[in-house]
Amino acid sequence: MNKQELKTYLIESIKQIAGVSENELCIEASFSDNGIDSLDLIELIMKIETDFMISIPDEDTMEMMQNNIDDLADYLLPVIQKQTTI
Repeated sequence: MNKQELKTYLIESIKQIAGVSENELCIEASFSDNGIDSLDLIELIMKIETDFMISIPDEDTMEMMQNNIDDLADYLLPVIQKQTTI
């Protein structure tokens, strides 16, 4: 999986979980600025953990509220790539 594929996955997942359209999402804005609350973010992280069979520490999850989709993709990509090589 490359970064663009991961960003597409994240956008689709956010749309599903938060009930927003792609037009409503600003890729550069933080999750909180996009109207994604902490419960939505936790649900997103749980989906990611399940879909990719990875574990994300709880303390990292809450720090992600001020991040954006690109930041999350940068965080996740090496974790996912490491998991798929095991």
